[in-house]
Amino acid sequence: IGGNRRSDRGQLCLTNAELVDVVASRVIDMTKDASPNTIVSVSQNDWNGWCACDRCRKVMQEEGALSGALLRFVNAVAERVEKDRPDIAIDTLAYQDTRRPPRLARPRPNVIIRLCTIECSFSHPLAGDGPNRAFADDLEAWSKICQRLYIWDYVTNFSHYLQPHPNFRVLQPNLAFFADHGVRGVLEQGNHKSPGGEFEELRSWVLAKLLWNPQTDASKLVDDFIHGYYGPAAAPVREYFDLIHDAVTSSGVEMHWGTPPTSAFLTPEMIMRADQLWESAEQAAAQTKDPGLLNRVRAGRLPVYYVVLARGRTWQQTVPTWKPAHSDSELRQRFSEIAASSGVTHVSEKRTLDEYRESILKLDRHDASPPPECKGLRADHWLDIQDDQFTLAVRSDEVRLRADTAASDGVTERMAGNHRKWAIQMPLALPESAQKPGQLWRIAVSVRVEKIGQKGTAFTCGLYNFQRKKEIFNKTIVSSAIQGDGYALYDIGTHTASPELTLWIAPADNEANIRAVYVDRIVLIAAPEK
Repeated sequence: IGGNRRSDRGQLCLTNAELVDVVASRVIDMTKDASPNTIVSVSQNDWNGWCACDRCRKVMQEEGALSGALLRFVNAVAERVEKDRPDIAIDTLAYQDTRRPPRLARPRPNVIIRLCTIECSFSHPLAGDGPNRAFADDLEAWSKICQRLYIWDYVTNFSHYLQPHPNFRVLQPNLAFFADHGVRGVLEQGNHKSPGGEFEELRSWVLAKLLWNPQTDASKLVDDFIHGYYGPAAAPVREYFDLIHDAVTSSGVEMHWGTPPTSAFLTPEMIMRADQLWESAEQAAAQTKDPGLLNRVRAGRLPVYYVVLARGRTWQQTVPTWKPAHSDSELRQRFSEIAASSGVTHVSEKRTLDEYRESILKLDRHDASPPPECKGLRADHWLDIQDDQFTLAVRSDEVRLRADTAASDGVTERMAGNHRKWAIQMPLALPESAQKPGQLWRIAVSVRVEKIGQKGTAFTCGLYNFQRKKEIFNKTIVSSAIQGDGYALYDIGTHTASPELTLWIAPADNEANIRAVYVDRIVLIAAPEK
């Protein structure tokens, strides 16, 4: 469809009448044998970039929102479709750039607006004056102009399916808020790529009950399920449930769809207590001689293991009281076996369990020695963030863990040189022992470049605030500046550290000169106080 009429920027021109005809004809054709009351989605794609032609800009100015151009287009399609199939509904997303309602356009009766919560904090209720106030205002505005308002809600961590995601305390008030504003349909999107997500069964049970009656007491639903599902092991599981929810509440963290294991609510003290509670639950389950119960408890413990695997190496370095229940090798093996036996296929939307297991089992790591710049420094004056804690933001063929004898711990992340995506990312969330008000950190990355030419850029890196969509700074390393074929520390700059800030590293799509970029670790060195 998009190939018929596009603007000079290559994007779909929503004011083009021929495009309306093409889309409407396609909908009519595809629904000729459809059952009554079928819903067809005519929606934007999941990326940015909108037509900037004069006609589209004029419509957006008239409507005061990008949603106005989209809704005029969808209304035109719906009007054509209604003549042939008055029972068919046309669904369109109010998503990111189109979330804010238009000034003039109104959805036709056969148009469904599906409002998406993608930017929201899922540790705070949608209603009220908290961080979700802007979304609540948009929902209220849509509810006044839309006869068929639906919601696309997100109830998992798409970057870390197995990480603790304590959002249960907002589920009931959010669904009640939807009902109070005339919402007629809700999609709760969870870990759709894989079974075995964090509290998957409990969350499904609670949501099913609340969707039937949003005024149900969610705490009683949790009690009912935990008692029935975990039996003699229920008490420590319920205590763990309260522990993680109290932790995210007291921390004030805004928990989003991709909150990393470095989030401030996942403290070493909380995780140690969580592991103790699951150990008690596992012992209680083992005493029953019920293999099904024991398997359920072991699967429930995976989120704690997942955080320990991601953060344990840093906590070992920085937290004197850190004493995990299992050795590193025992934990990796145990996690791998339990995840596989529980049917887990993905640890995130983009990473399979097999890829993750390869990274934690098949690569032989050893303790890393300090870089020369850090030798002699106090332990709390520098941080060593190894590659197994990075967030990989692209497909595995573009970035992958590799054994490398030259790397500080024997393992590195290899980024192919044929793209420029921010493939490696790392939120700068420091352990509590390293958090000092106003402390500046010298930020450096240990990189080895497989160079075959001298021209162009070798790699780029920088700091970005994803919540505010703001670049802090970036740096370009040119090919000619790469000396030798070993690892070297490249300074990115000096800055305060915060979970809101993400360090990113990317190749330069310069395959003629750079075959690959290898990232061993990120090093933070406390800057001297002035």
